[in-house]
Amino acid sequence: MKKRHLIALFMILLLLIPALSGCGKDLTTKISLESGEYYGEQEITLSNAGTGTIYYTLDGSDPRDGGNEYNPEMPLKINYGSTLKAYTKEGSSKGKVVEATYTIKNMEQTDQSSGALMFTSYIRGTYQSGDSKIIFNQDRSLEWQNGSDAGSSPYTITMSSDEDPLKATLTYINNDGKEAKYDIDANAIWEDGSLVINGTTYQPVDEEEE
Repeated sequence: MKKRHLIALFMILLLLIPALSGCGKDLTTKISLESGEYYGEQEITLSNAGTGTIYYTLDGSDPRDGGNEYNPEMPLKINYGSTLKAYTKEGSSKGKVVEATYTIKNMEQTDQSSGALMFTSYIRGTYQSGDSKIIFNQDRSLEWQNGSDAGSSPYTITMSSDEDPLKATLTYINNDGKEAKYDIDANAIWEDGSLVINGTTYQPVDEEEE
């Protein structure tokens, strides 16, 4: 009788060992980009605290059922609406499934008024105020540098009002993938070439001086 009990106890321990081996391990999966609405292609990294393997899907399906193995050296690139789900597996231990949902939009110039076309056609080159610099490129993209903050983005122009054809709102995408805006007043551009951007006067910079 005792022998049977020992055999049964041994079998129970064999069943418990795989489960107990995962105790104390942090199998939490982290997604670098939170859910939200973004513009243009986004880069996303997945990580965990241990050595487990991360599996993921981008169509909202359960990654525990045939998910793709994540390569830490190749961040995910998303340029369309997606529901990302991921989890970490180490041995027979599995972490909790985490998820994030993304809406991806593209920049489109919807204002085709003569004023908007004037802005996109005539405002070119580099403008500077102190350490802050903004460059308007011919391909309707801009570059900015403000201290350690620097980046580039396509932009769109929307006229502020019919009463003042030299005031407009410029919409671009900042470094976290979110929409941002510049209020632009170009009334002085014909006098000294300057632009007033968000209330600050930016002077044109001669490209040969840069």
